[in-house]
Formats: sequence, structure tokens, C-alpha cells
Amino acid sequence: MKTARGDVHILVLNYLVGDVDEISHLIDDDVFLSECLSGIDPDIELKSSPGSARNVASKLPVDTSSLGMFGWLKFTSRIHQIVRLLTAKIDRDVTDVVFPVFDELTALLFTLIHPRKRVHLIFHNNLSLERKQRHQRLYPILMKAVVKRAASAIVSSKHQIGLLKEIDPNVDESKIVLKPHHMIGYDRVRLPRESRANTVLFLGPVSVRKPVEPMIDLVSADSKNKFRYVMKNMVGITDEQKQFLSEHPNVDFSTGFMGDDDFYKAIGSAALLVSTHNRLFEGKLSGPISDAIASGTPLVVSRMSPHDEMFEEFGDMGYLVDYDQQGWIEQLLSADYDADFPVFEKNLAACREGSSMENIRVIFRSRFGGS
Repeated sequence: MKTARGDVHILVLNYLVGDVDEISHLIDDDVFLSECLSGIDPDIELKSSPGSARNVASKLPVDTSSLGMFGWLKFTSRIHQIVRLLTAKIDRDVTDVVFPVFDELTALLFTLIHPRKRVHLIFHNNLSLERKQRHQRLYPILMKAVVKRAASAIVSSKHQIGLLKEIDPNVDESKIVLKPHHMIGYDRVRLPRESRANTVLFLGPVSVRKPVEPMIDLVSADSKNKFRYVMKNMVGITDEQKQFLSEHPNVDFSTGFMGDDDFYKAIGSAALLVSTHNRLFEGKLSGPISDAIASGTPLVVSRMSPHDEMFEEFGDMGYLVDYDQQGWIEQLLSADYDADFPVFEKNLAACREGSSMENIRVIFRSRFGGS
């Protein structure tokens, strides 16, 4: 591809995917990025796990190859990831490298080893207030250094932009790119209201960032059984909580993980998806929320970034609530869901359009010097 910067040859690099054949979000990411960026550079390359490389090659006319797996290092995931990334053979004619990054140290080492490559980093869960608070000294130093060396720092919320500015008030803002989450634009089965069960879906695992207590309170308050509650992947709940849930006939819960087919069927057929993520997760968008929007399923989510940013841009796509205030339960149980659904449906469709591959490709194209 010819751009204002001259010839561009793009490499998509994903050092996080394991050698598995089953579909996961990371493997889906490889397919999306390869297809999206091939519209900019028809000769795009992908380096990932053997399983993911095979998957992409079976779907797209993309030059794929495998990173070293170094199975004997799997007992230490951080070192394993660093070795896989830093031993990747990068052709001399590659000008731009795009890869998802979950830790700033690995990304920094890569930019130091390949100083002549334009590196475009897609930040994920490592760009968060939680991580900043946990590593108060080293984190700002590493993050500041990696953004300084990167060609692009690609984020998914205004909150993450704010974090980068807090870390480095002198950051080059022209490097920061706000990109919609591509999973929102996936083509999923979308059911009309009359074909949806009257269920509220909650997906674990439970953690300090995604507590189960709001769901316990909601089930307790729903004395008229307005909803049926489906709670899956409930890893992390206590025996007492299991006992409480088992005593309610309108609750269906299990601690086991669902396969992909059951997962997407549950999300696509629910009346509402509830996510209880708190401020520790602020600025990040969970996979189930992206999948719910893609499936046309309205949300019950915390009034924080990026949820509030998305509701402001596209309109209400469900109910924004304050889980730390008791009033959220009354708000939900008294809402006229059937009357609200057409509005939610329209706004969810607008959000999907804003997260389409075509729109994301325009954002990427601007980073490679195209018009």
C-alpha cells in the first residue's frame, strides 16, 4: 500500500493466543484484525499460535505463520509471553506492527528490539486504575516509556485516555487513538422481544471487580418473580451464596463454564444481561457486554466508563445503575421493559454500526498515513 509515508507493510502479531483449535476471543481478534487490515495492505501478515494461524488461513487469503510455542515455559506465563514475542522473526520489509498488549513490559521490550518499526499497541485490561494503584511506582514509568516509543496507543474509552494523560501530562496526544470494540459489530443472531425469555443473565466468574452481591440483592427483592435469573460460570461464590441461590426456584445457576454455542445462545435469548463490574474495572469493556450488544440484548451496567460514554453517544441501550445505591433495584423492577425494548433495540443497532469493520478500518487507515 502507498500512503503519505510511502510503502506500508503490516504485520499483525498476537503473542497471547495459546495453541488451541477452539474459538476464543483472542482467536477471533486475529481473524478480525487480519480481515480489517487487509483492506489497507493486501499483503498483510499474521504471526500467532499454530492453531490461530491455521484458523485465519482457512478463512482469509492472508500470509500466516506461527510463533514459537516454548511449551516448557508455560509454567510461567509472563516469561512465556515475553519469549514468544521477542523471538518472533520480523521481516525487514514490515513497516508497521499491530498487536494487542496486556502488559507494558513486554511491549516496551519489543519496541526497544525493533526501533525502526512503527508499533501500534491495542491496549486491553492492563490500562486501568486497578493496575495503576497496584503498581504505583513501576507502572507509570513503564507505561510512559512504552507510549513514548509506540506509533499508536489504541484504547477503547475516554477514561483510558485520561489515565494516559495522568501518567504522562506531556504525552503526545496525536498517538492516542480511540477505537470501538470490534466484537460489538460481530454478526450474531438477534431475536425480537417476543422470542426472548423473560430472563436476566449474569455471567461469572465472580471477583473483587465483578461482585455477585448485587445479584443476590436483586433476587431477594424480586418477591413477585418479575424475572427468571440465569447465572452461569459462577466460579468464586461462597457456599452460603450457593445455598441462597438454590433455595430460589426462579434462579438457575451453575459453577461450570459454558461452551461457545451455549454461551451465545444464553446471551442472545435473554431479556437483559447484567454486569456488576465496579470502579476497579472502569474504562474497560467486558467481552459479554460486547457480545450482548452484538446480539441485540439490552444491558444493566454500572454508571461508569465506558458504559456511560456509549449510552451518551448512542442513547440508552438498557439501564445504567449505581450498584452502591439501593435505588437501582427499584429502578429495574419498576421499569416497563416491554415499552423500553424498541428504544434499546434501535440504539443497540446504532452502536453496532458505529463499531463496524468499515468504521474501524478508517481509524486504522489514518494511523498508516492513508486518506
